[in-house]
Amino acid sequence: MNMIINKNVILNYVNEIKNENTRNTYSSCLNLFLKFIKKTENTNITQDNIYPTIYKYKSFLLKRYIHPKTINQQLIIVKSFFNDYTDIYVGKLKLLKTKEKPINYLTPREISIILEDTTNTLDSLIIRLLAYTGIRLTEALQLKKRQLKYKTSEGHVIITVRRKSKERHMIIPSSLAQDLIKYSKYHITYIFESESPVEPILKPYHIQRNFKILAQQLDAKYNTTFYSKNLKTRYIRNSYIMHGIDYLDLLFAENYDDYKYITSIPQKELKKEDIIEKFSSIGEYAK
Repeated sequence: MNMIINKNVILNYVNEIKNENTRNTYSSCLNLFLKFIKKTENTNITQDNIYPTIYKYKSFLLKRYIHPKTINQQLIIVKSFFNDYTDIYVGKLKLLKTKEKPINYLTPREISIILEDTTNTLDSLIIRLLAYTGIRLTEALQLKKRQLKYKTSEGHVIITVRRKSKERHMIIPSSLAQDLIKYSKYHITYIFESESPVEPILKPYHIQRNFKILAQQLDAKYNTTFYSKNLKTRYIRNSYIMHGIDYLDLLFAENYDDYKYITSIPQKELKKEDIIEKFSSIGEYAK
């Protein structure tokens, strides 16, 4: 069994991948592999030379990349290519060990304390929106009033957020949805609008500045430095990523080796109707 690897072979393979982002990633990785085997004058891959070739490629990647996860991804994609598209079988590869990077997040109790001490309505709504839905700050600030119209029978609001070519569905708890509707009653287009007619959309730095002031106030009240270090929009959003999985029962950890380090929200794995069914049964969290 042998396989001559060239650009056309790679192109034919990646064109069968439906997801655009995945297709682009595979194309980039496999073209780098092609560049490597051309340089070593070994484009004729056989079952006998596949493992030596891959491990030489691994050595090449070690000189090119620093992060072990990047190298492992490259090797796994090459393995998938041969197993999926050729008669050459690649078994288990010896991948690099990776260090788990701890994720910073606020616990539900810490968020409750912050909300209890927050008198600014805008700050409170943003904190709740990030913590209860996992939405990104930039996405939250771009939400339009019309997106609050799509309600479930329980009064929760379904919103769809698009990022590049991907989209995902999120549910805003009913009480939060009502507060957002009330807050944006006199706004023209967006839920969160600035007072400037030239720049109606609030910018992230507006919120980050508010949170910095709030953190200083909380630190002074509780004689600590905790809030200055941890009251950050990313940490609030991470609270949902860490705890929303438990509350909503949306993902099973055993199916995702690094589920705690995802950068997107769990709902992306479910259909809209599944989200509604799951969300409607979680009690207090959905108020």
